[in-house]
Amino acid sequence: MSLPNNTACLKAYKDVASGLYGLRRGNMITCKPQSVRVFDIQEDFAIVRLVNLSMAVVDDSGKVKHSLAGYKSVRIQENHIIAVTDKRNNEMYIDLYSGHLYTRKPKVVRLGDVQLLEVDGIYYSRTRELYKSRRSTSGTNILTCGHYVRIVDYFSSPRCRQVNEDNATWGYDCVCLLAGDHDTYYHYCGMLTGGDIVIVDNAGKYYLVEDASKAKRYIACEHPQTPEEDFDGVIQRLKSEAMKRLTERKMEEWQNDERKHRARLDELKAAVPFRSGLKWGLQLDGRVVVPPIYRNIKSPVGCYCAVEGNPNQWGIIMVAGKVVIETRYTNVEINENGTAQLTIIPGKIKTVNLRKR
Repeated sequence: MSLPNNTACLKAYKDVASGLYGLRRGNMITCKPQSVRVFDIQEDFAIVRLVNLSMAVVDDSGKVKHSLAGYKSVRIQENHIIAVTDKRNNEMYIDLYSGHLYTRKPKVVRLGDVQLLEVDGIYYSRTRELYKSRRSTSGTNILTCGHYVRIVDYFSSPRCRQVNEDNATWGYDCVCLLAGDHDTYYHYCGMLTGGDIVIVDNAGKYYLVEDASKAKRYIACEHPQTPEEDFDGVIQRLKSEAMKRLTERKMEEWQNDERKHRARLDELKAAVPFRSGLKWGLQLDGRVVVPPIYRNIKSPVGCYCAVEGNPNQWGIIMVAGKVVIETRYTNVEINENGTAQLTIIPGKIKTVNLRKR
């Protein structure tokens, strides 16, 4: 089965009329003929020789991402890294994401969905605006959070405004790298209820990062032109919205759990007592639902069941096994309406509503 055009592998094709090469995905042309040669292709990039005879790295649309003028050979490595050799036979490496040049081959370090490059004990971001941090420096901690990474500097106070005001005084500076974002690194401003985070770039633009399936969303700036871009006002609104979503989510989870619990109890109403040795329990279709730990047990009445722990010490459990009334009464009688009569001593009876317990 052929792949859709937008996900098919990038390939070169030759235009018969001009003799030049272009790029395509499946049957869809992504780059018109503009190269005299295509040396190599990896995912969204190709190494080509242009009509002016210079080599370059181009994207699938043919846009030049990196000029390779001055190099006599180029090889595509794994992980969007290319090896280049200059006219003095010096081999160097270029990160296709960031465009940065390394004199030694970098090691790719994967932290969740984020990639860093390591050279000589220093971590480098794969962003055009470069961030670097020495590995294992005392006072620095890298926190992997799935679709982003936080690099905390415990020797430095926050360099940006904070979601929680106390962190501005007692917090630490924290750099944030986003998976798939190769533009720049960010400073971490804090986390909202529910796990969304707020970050700021070096131009003073604030963004909301939700989950891995969503792109960062611009929310405010350091010098707002409108009230809608004011950091304090936006953060208050986001906090309120986050708390509301959390409350709604917890309510929905509770309702789902309650529905599952009621369905389970309705199923277990058909359970029957069974004996194992000297003890009694409940089973349903041969499957134990309440282990045999009681001296005696009666057939369920609705979702409840009378059990005897010690001689003449009765209590009540739910058919799933949860204890509702401790085994301390001389007798118990369960009614269909969810109430029960508990005999404390002969002649003294207490009525309880089991559904409220």
